[in-house]
Amino acid sequence: MIWETVYISLSGINRIQSFKEETVKLIYHGYFGVYSAFLLAAFHVGILDEKKAQSREFLRKYWRFCRLYGPQYGNLIYVGVDKEHREVYCIGCKKHGDVVIKAQRGMNEIFQIGDEIRYVDTGKMDGLLPTIISAMQKRPFFDRISFFLFSYWVRKTVRHCLERADGKIKEGDQT
Repeated sequence: MIWETVYISLSGINRIQSFKEETVKLIYHGYFGVYSAFLLAAFHVGILDEKKAQSREFLRKYWRFCRLYGPQYGNLIYVGVDKEHREVYCIGCKKHGDVVIKAQRGMNEIFQIGDEIRYVDTGKMDGLLPTIISAMQKRPFFDRISFFLFSYWVRKTVRHCLERADGKIKEGDQT
């Protein structure tokens, strides 16, 4: 971002001050943008903790969230701002993470956007279960089984997400 301050008085322009401020953005990406990518981003920002992630109320809301936004690939979802004032996003890009990264970096160069973007690949954390859950969520007949599998997956994945959110991002994990 380029900021410019202009002081105008009756005698004309008195002073022009400009400076360039570069910000850092974190984008968690995986096959789906709402499963492990969102969980990691939510833990990183601090809107989710281990106790809340295990509650039945959260699981039900999160299951509905995944049902609505799971099949939307390529949509950047804003999660929040972390303690270091970095904006955190998540995106689902199937198996085309490299293409999305190159496209976003190319757009930044074309439009001369000075924001640094760090990408965190969460694809290996998803596994096969979110794909099965996503397929089952399309049919209301499988809601109970889908929710049971989803609850199992979240409980199994939470610990791994906490470890990764604490360690890798502080080290500056970048893909």
